[in-house]
Amino acid sequence: MVDLESTLGKNWTKDFIDQHSKLQSAWSKQFDFKRAACSYNFENIYAYFVLI
Repeated sequence: MVDLESTLGKNWTKDFIDQHSKLQSAWSKQFDFKRAACSYNFENIYAYFVLI
């Protein structure tokens, strides 16, 4: 098994970002808990699949 600490180095993340200039950070949208509670409701999911 390869020891990743010895192969990647201490600052591998900074080096990776420096080599890939197209990468950008972005803020994610605020999570809407009401919408998530509705979308992960198993009754709603079952009803959807019954319709199709």
